[in-house]
Amino acid sequence: MPALRLATVFGTGMVLQQKTAARLFGFAKSDMQVTVELERFPAENRQASESQTQYGIIFFEEERADRDGYFEFRLPPLKASYDSYRLTVRSGVDAVIVDDILAGEVWYAAGQDNMSQTVRMSDAEELLPDCVNLGSIRFFQMNLDGLSDKVPEYSYMPLGEAQGGEWQRGDQSYLMEEISAIAFSFARELHYELDIPVGVINAACPGTYIHAWLPREIIETDPIIKNHVREVRLYRDREGWNNAEIESPRVEKEKAPRPLSPFPRPQIVAIMDGRRPDLPATVPVVIPRASIRKSSVAQDIVPLERVFLPRNQPAAIFNHKVAPFVGLSIRGILWMQGENDVDSPEYYLRAFGHLIDMFNEMFESADGELDLIVSQLPPYLYRGLNAFGLAVFNEMLARACRRVPARAGLITVYDLSPAYLDQDYYCAALTPYAKLEIGRRMSVVARGLTDGGDLPVSAPQPIAMERIGNKWMIDLSPSAVKGHGLQLRQGENILKGFAVCDASRVFVKAEARILYGVRVLVWHDQIEDPVSLTYAFSAFNSEANLYGADGIPVLPFRFDLEPSAYLAPMAWADCDRLTEFSWTQALLRDSLRSKKKTWPGQNQLWEVTGGGGKLELTGEIHGYGSADIRLDYWNADERPVVIEAAVSHASAYPPLDLSVYTGIELTVLNPDHQRKTVQLLLEDTNGVFFESQPAVIEDAFRQQILVWSAESLAVDTSRVTRLAFRLMDPGGKGSLIFIRVNFPYRPEEE
Repeated sequence: MPALRLATVFGTGMVLQQKTAARLFGFAKSDMQVTVELERFPAENRQASESQTQYGIIFFEEERADRDGYFEFRLPPLKASYDSYRLTVRSGVDAVIVDDILAGEVWYAAGQDNMSQTVRMSDAEELLPDCVNLGSIRFFQMNLDGLSDKVPEYSYMPLGEAQGGEWQRGDQSYLMEEISAIAFSFARELHYELDIPVGVINAACPGTYIHAWLPREIIETDPIIKNHVREVRLYRDREGWNNAEIESPRVEKEKAPRPLSPFPRPQIVAIMDGRRPDLPATVPVVIPRASIRKSSVAQDIVPLERVFLPRNQPAAIFNHKVAPFVGLSIRGILWMQGENDVDSPEYYLRAFGHLIDMFNEMFESADGELDLIVSQLPPYLYRGLNAFGLAVFNEMLARACRRVPARAGLITVYDLSPAYLDQDYYCAALTPYAKLEIGRRMSVVARGLTDGGDLPVSAPQPIAMERIGNKWMIDLSPSAVKGHGLQLRQGENILKGFAVCDASRVFVKAEARILYGVRVLVWHDQIEDPVSLTYAFSAFNSEANLYGADGIPVLPFRFDLEPSAYLAPMAWADCDRLTEFSWTQALLRDSLRSKKKTWPGQNQLWEVTGGGGKLELTGEIHGYGSADIRLDYWNADERPVVIEAAVSHASAYPPLDLSVYTGIELTVLNPDHQRKTVQLLLEDTNGVFFESQPAVIEDAFRQQILVWSAESLAVDTSRVTRLAFRLMDPGGKGSLIFIRVNFPYRPEEE
């Protein structure tokens, strides 16, 4: 083991947090004199810094190592620039040189599957040609699972070395392919906007629970956290460590844990245990092609299945991917995690508070308070959760950001495409392809948290609501409405995603309008006394289309927490799209491998299931959305044409409950002036089939509304599994435009 060693993060190509007195610590021989020297060099191919900038040796200090060999220095605060620095530490005949150091903004990126998804596995891959310009963004990359050939199993105690850790430059495109896509997009955007170097510690690990990121001291002293870890069968003590078998019950009384300091002194425990052999020699400025370690990270783990993985033992990831960076000066944390904890929002809220307390203890912030940027989770059909389980979890993340001791901001991602690469592993849909925009949104919020001004510090969210008659008036975050900037998704003209309820607490789709780009008005024509409202409050809420001035979607929300029947997704009802990303059925482990044809993907919202016809979206808009559906048919005089809505897809959370409505309305336009008829077809979970009397569509070029009252629907309308329309035309050939399927609601009279 080298006699002189530095903390794991001090390596060639590193970025130091600007404007902070960074801690430099390491180990030498006991009681030996240690000197540190910091040199500054002008940036190549860039204009020199201010004339008063000092080059050459700008800092020199000496210190004596203590009995354990531990030493610590405070480097002077550095202003962000493209000038490079060289750090030389000497003790006796030993020396460690760290070259090509930059000063800028440093962030720690952590989380699980979505944060760890790499550039080459996402849409951020399109940024790789720009790497030639990105030599001033740097990433500290370590082995994905935190293990190595030297440390092949998870340590029960905190480590001092990040396994496989090294700094990589952004202009090495072959290395950037394996960087976190979110971290890469974030760093690139922030670098261009601030025009300073950016460094990111890439610490994410897929398949992890939040308790794996917490130190054992927290888990052992919080009975709620500890009991939850036991309930998910992942608790392991020292005796059962790295053992797949769950802990055996103890008859004897457990000893009370010894009082411990919050965290061990930097790296002492690990180094004294012989697990911290830092690199003794200088690393070249241009890092050679790395042999990317193919870790044994399983990509085929289904969230909430509670499968034992050693990385999910208490504190396992903390020990390997957090502890090595104790004392590091950073600007803040990027956090996207929760896929394995999504069914336990209240527990997560408690654990998340501990997590941020730990980060505040572990890291030194740039200006006295860490910045924290949290991403909500993207849409996914989680096993065992209903249509609103993911919405509740994402709501909790918003609440957590308001409670933690940090400058915290939240970004929304529900509008991004859930499409994923066609991989052979089971849960590819857990990590959508769209990551570039997540990094961009994080960078916008990072600048807002750091610099203030009119930049957003979080996703747009309501700050005040006022009821005027039967309407709600909503005010949103000032940054969202700057320049009258409230806007709809590009290409759309009707505000969607809102629902209201009366005293029955049954939510129904509401009308909404943006007022002058600064406020939102929400109402339902038949509800005179609305008591609450929601926006985008479901697991699959892609129709919600309200954005703030900076292009970040408005935060999904509900007005209160009273028990309610919330509005389940019905993306097919507005007849403005033919396909949507959906799950036709849930992914289950009933067989060794589900057939790929059942995996989630782009599926039909409407399709012709009988007769001859084809569907397409119209160019002209007649109704409630950005398009309408046109049915062109033939031989409808001999064989009726049936078009069917996708009400039974698993991601629509069937069966469809229509029991609160007074009927079903279909709005159509008859473009060919031929008289025709339409029947409503319904089926419920009991297999009862209903077909209505034919409703006549007149020979008239105008919108016509066909109505079927609830009393006429001879099925269990609370459990509908099929909804279709059958068209008959004596002329045989023709067209019909479907504008909207509406469900009229009228409050019950007292």
